[in-house]
Amino acid sequence: GVHVELGSQISCGAYGSAAHGSNIKVTVASSGEGATLDGQEQVGFFSLSNHCSLTLRGLLLVNGRAYHGGVVEAIYAGDVEIIDSTIRDCRADDDGGVVYAWNSGAVSLTGLTVTSCSALNGGVVYAAYSGAVSLIGSIVASCSAVYYGGVVCEYYSDSLSVAGVALIDNRAINTGSVLYLRNLDQRSSISNASFTGNTA
Repeated sequence: GVHVELGSQISCGAYGSAAHGSNIKVTVASSGEGATLDGQEQVGFFSLSNHCSLTLRGLLLVNGRAYHGGVVEAIYAGDVEIIDSTIRDCRADDDGGVVYAWNSGAVSLTGLTVTSCSALNGGVVYAAYSGAVSLIGSIVASCSAVYYGGVVCEYYSDSLSVAGVALIDNRAINTGSVLYLRNLDQRSSISNASFTGNTA
């Protein structure tokens, strides 16, 4: 498959644009042998703002590093969806080892294998003042947070849904080895999930 080494983030929706937002929807998808996006431990992959939404499908995402969101930083953005992909060795120096969502839409992670991702808070997802977070049909292993939520840290957002997920050897040094949830608008749900060797 194609191997793409990124030297800088791909941005959608410039800050300071029209207040009503761009409502742009971007899809990056691969089929067949698949494509690898490699941040070379230097950059995150996508920066979203101004109501821009993003769907990633059928990708291998490796070595992303950013201050917010090792793969996707969404600030005043739309929805973030990652489907049928493998993510490994991505990290944020601050929050959201894979996805950071602030005042944005829903974050949907489906059919993923995520390993060795990390952040200060939310080793995989950090969401605040955003839509629903869902983690479906996935394996998440060896992800970590220094403070809260080895996998998900979610504040003042809509809800969390976890279904058909294996959570293995994830950790948070402070609290919430897998999940740290606070002040969500709706009841969250966890079904058919297995928790193995997670520590806080």
